[in-house]
Amino acid sequence: MMSRVVVGVALLAVLLPATGEAQDAAASKDGSDPAQGLQSPFQVGSGATLLVAQEKKSLTAAFTGQRRGRLNIWQIGLTGTTDDKGEGLAYTTSDTGAPGFKAKLGVGHSSFLATPTADFTAQAARFLNQAWCIDVLTEVSKRLPSPVVRKSGVTCETYFTQVQQSLASGSPTDAEAAKLAKAVIDTMSPIVADVTADKRSAACALFRNTAKDAYKYCPESGAPQKSAEDQRRLYPDLYDVLVVSPLPSFYYTVLGNYQPTVASAAYRDRVDGVVDLATKHQWTRLLHGGSVDVALYYRRLAAGAQIAYLETAEIRLTSVCKVTASGDYRAEECKDAMLGKPDPKNAYALTGAVALDPLVLPSAAALARPGAQLQFRYERPTRGSGSKTELALPIFLAPVESPLKLVVGIRPTWTRDTTGDDRDRHFSVFFFIGARPGIGS
Repeated sequence: MMSRVVVGVALLAVLLPATGEAQDAAASKDGSDPAQGLQSPFQVGSGATLLVAQEKKSLTAAFTGQRRGRLNIWQIGLTGTTDDKGEGLAYTTSDTGAPGFKAKLGVGHSSFLATPTADFTAQAARFLNQAWCIDVLTEVSKRLPSPVVRKSGVTCETYFTQVQQSLASGSPTDAEAAKLAKAVIDTMSPIVADVTADKRSAACALFRNTAKDAYKYCPESGAPQKSAEDQRRLYPDLYDVLVVSPLPSFYYTVLGNYQPTVASAAYRDRVDGVVDLATKHQWTRLLHGGSVDVALYYRRLAAGAQIAYLETAEIRLTSVCKVTASGDYRAEECKDAMLGKPDPKNAYALTGAVALDPLVLPSAAALARPGAQLQFRYERPTRGSGSKTELALPIFLAPVESPLKLVVGIRPTWTRDTTGDDRDRHFSVFFFIGARPGIGS
């Protein structure tokens, strides 16, 4: 068994349910499969990926968009590679060891995008305003001589009255705490009965100069803000009362894709069964493919599957040498080339993935949350024997405050190829770090 370690740097996480993936097989100098393309069974996300593997580089750009109607989502993914010397992008047919261009063009339906969200948005906004009010009052309460612990079912208006009464019975001895308490109580007094987005924004403008510790709960501060789901964990009683039209826990995405690939390779032709090593030829062809992607989402769990019918062309390179002899001395000049013209085949491919993010729910004091995926790919040609199998187990960490902004992890991959005479098994590991897009971006 052959082992190798490949290190990758990704500006967009390649592990999420919103990403196309650059394959590492095209990086091998001793052979590659140009038909490997953007095989993620999940909806591709917006952004760009830079992957550095061995001596080759691959650049992937992916875009997604929304539209009205039954076919309410579309996606475009493009991949290009450098030449063997690493001299710039080769979106041409001159790349001899790997495809210079791959694409994934799809259109489909997302049940999430088709779900009416107006009621939920309005109700969630009211809940977030109440939760913000309680957060600000809690910042005052914990500095009082007699802190007030909010009980389940208590609204912001009632909690304000309780904190105000505790402040009246005993002011904080610390000057900064007393200043904070007065500023918050004076500012919140006229708005607690009906907290709206405009009133909240006006209060935040005052907190900026009079109550720094309360200002951090304002979006204008630039500090990470809690989502409705984050606040739901803190105030489940309030959420259940105010949000009566929640979004569904389960939704799906179905996409149909066209996947073209430009394959190119240098080869030596066979004439009557004999290889003409002296003459170099260049083979180039656009390989076609199609696939259907299905992705299912339920709370923290996501699962995806792709069924594809593709044209593949396996490039197996052999060292071709020119020998020069002079007396007792001889010299060899060798280059890699394929013996015989590449023969494209059709193949069926099945790709699947299961993701759990977060892997475990983080505690209140946690700074990062873990996530993991299990990815599987199986490809079998329609003629000939053998198959190709790939199994990957990406594991990653994302910050609790902004899990859609940064991800760091590793992706161990096991690959087995039993097609043809040159069978191969190998293990590789990718390291990735970078930003990832939010849902629907």
